[in-house]
Amino acid sequence: MYLSLTTSLNVIFILISFFSHSLYALPISWGKNDNGQLGHNAAGGPVPHAILNSDPFSAIDLGAHASIALKTDGSVWSWGGNWHGELGDGSTTQSTRPVQVVGLNNVIAVSRAAKTDTVAALKADGSVWCWGRNQYGQLGNGTQIDSLTAMQSNISNVIAIATGPADVMALKKDGTVWAWGDNSYWKFGSTSALSAGSVFQVLGISNVVAIASGSYHALYLKADGSVWLSGRMGSVSLKSPTQVANLSRVVEITAGQEYSLARKEDGSVWAWGANYYGNLGDGTTTERLAPVQITGLNQVVDLSANLFHSLAVKTDGTVWSWGSNTAGQLGHRKAQHKTPQQIIGVSKFNAVATGGNHSAAYLAQSALSSLPTPYPLTRRDDEDESDDDDNEEDHDDQQDD
Repeated sequence: MYLSLTTSLNVIFILISFFSHSLYALPISWGKNDNGQLGHNAAGGPVPHAILNSDPFSAIDLGAHASIALKTDGSVWSWGGNWHGELGDGSTTQSTRPVQVVGLNNVIAVSRAAKTDTVAALKADGSVWCWGRNQYGQLGNGTQIDSLTAMQSNISNVIAIATGPADVMALKKDGTVWAWGDNSYWKFGSTSALSAGSVFQVLGISNVVAIASGSYHALYLKADGSVWLSGRMGSVSLKSPTQVANLSRVVEITAGQEYSLARKEDGSVWAWGANYYGNLGDGTTTERLAPVQITGLNQVVDLSANLFHSLAVKTDGTVWSWGSNTAGQLGHRKAQHKTPQQIIGVSKFNAVATGGNHSAAYLAQSALSSLPTPYPLTRRDDEDESDDDDNEEDHDDQQDD
């Protein structure tokens, strides 16, 4: 077949435009995919693939077996496992590609956590909507009945949400924090026992601007840049919100199973808590009772921690990972990394998300005015081709969750 120079250049331009849009306007995911939680039909592992049938997302959050995303039009989409209706489409059928959560619009934030089948969404009017599993009343509607569709929780004037294994946190406009669901380990302080589904205020904390939920602990970021913690994290148990010492000028917080990360205004990252798989990124597996700076990680603009692995994205768009790697969630084939390592070939992103054993990166809609050129999905030269999924010992049901 003969192609003129003009035709050839047009074909090349179309291909470049297609791949630029496919690989960058759309999010990518990698890691475990036993229930379709990656949003594509490719086998799970460290190689990223674009999520199917998706427009650019403004936010993504990942659970253990399913994922959720928010579009800029305020609609919510989900994919993966669906045992308790956590996809929110009115069924219990899993999906390997995004399906729309029915009955939701004008949403500005979404949240789900590993080890949970409960999902939460925040609308622009300050109302909170939850669906999925409800054994501890974590839907916040006064019942313990699972829901296959979004149900409004008994709270208003909310500006931020965070989900845990069987609980939901909400930050109100006035800087107070509220919660509902399970309060084991005094996660939200020594609040009196309430009936299932009751919404209660977290006492002893105010002027909060951001919240994060770990498996057994809660984090609170105050307007003055200080960080507070309640619940159990590693060997530390706190029955009321307590300030984290030697940590200031913080602008972002995120919580894993029994550890926490904080990003300061200078782009540095600090970590503390349990460190079973090097998830603190300090080169050890030693628990840290006080925050330590993660060396070699700077100019960070977004952080995400989940069970035992973490991701960070820098101002240059590169993505870095550390911690457990049982299913390739670090973006390479090594068993684990105790210090941050760049995921080769993954760049030009500005947001990341971590699930139980899978990960995602995406370019936020606000940054789509200048699409980058496509990246090669390459493997590190020093990686071992062997499967390392069985190289780590289980801890707190990591493999199952």
